[in-house]
Amino acid sequence: APGLETLLLAGARSVGQDPAKLRQDSPRSAMDPAMWTSALSSLSSLSSTFSVLEPVTASVLGSIYDNYDAETFDHAVVNFLVFFGLLYGLTYAACRAVCGLKAKTSSLIGTCACSFVHGLFCILVGIEVLFLGRFVEDKRLDHVNSVLETYMMQFSLAYLLFDTVFSITDPLFLAHHFLSISYLISVLRLGVGGSSTVFVFFIGEVTSPVFNSFTVLNEIRREYRYPWARRLFRLVSPVFTFSFILVRTFISIPLVAWYSKRLLFDSPAIPLAYRMGMQALVTAGLGGSQVWSWRLYRGWVRSRATEKKGE
Repeated sequence: APGLETLLLAGARSVGQDPAKLRQDSPRSAMDPAMWTSALSSLSSLSSTFSVLEPVTASVLGSIYDNYDAETFDHAVVNFLVFFGLLYGLTYAACRAVCGLKAKTSSLIGTCACSFVHGLFCILVGIEVLFLGRFVEDKRLDHVNSVLETYMMQFSLAYLLFDTVFSITDPLFLAHHFLSISYLISVLRLGVGGSSTVFVFFIGEVTSPVFNSFTVLNEIRREYRYPWARRLFRLVSPVFTFSFILVRTFISIPLVAWYSKRLLFDSPAIPLAYRMGMQALVTAGLGGSQVWSWRLYRGWVRSRATEKKGE
């Protein structure tokens, strides 16, 4: 899209990058398996579907380019940390003062508000980069980081650092955050590979809105036993459980297999040591997702069994 290309080129100039680099295509590899070519062809066809969202993503994300300033850009992580702190604090205060909820429940809802905003931003950036941007044409994971990709990585880094404080008691969440933070710092340090980060985070965050609804409703139904919360939870629980398993297992495994091949063999702009490290981080994250999928399925089965006994 011409409008989006203009934004990308303007962003490249603002950070001192050569706009011509954004137009370079990586050489096609003869090692591309036919099955992945077919799968990615189907994925590319979705770009026409997502093109209807272009006015939305352009209006929301375009402000990043319009308000770009070198000094604030350099300190974006700190600014975003303040943002998440304020969002959490305001949500917590509203839950306590207005709704009269317990401190534990209010804190959980505060963290879910931060998670929801982070997930929504990653989804919007994912649609823009993966379905409407340069990634559609060449499927490269080693593009020079655009302004938008860098902002998303800084936004995600701030969120993960903030949320780590609330994940201290969950080893799996801590491991997930450590892996994600390591990946983000690597790509930010390199200055290339931003599209790979958007790819990974889009897969990871696409179920975020349902996840946060599931978490909040589960807390309210157990702590307060409101009938409306139980009814809503019964609707949301299977939707979240099976959408998570669908995305993180049945969709993610073949996509990560394609990502691995593309990263390791077709991303020369990323040094080999970094490629190996990034691959290890994503593989570990995929393994953690399978643990979460199993936990969710087992919890759903137990919940259904409990409901049947109650009946």
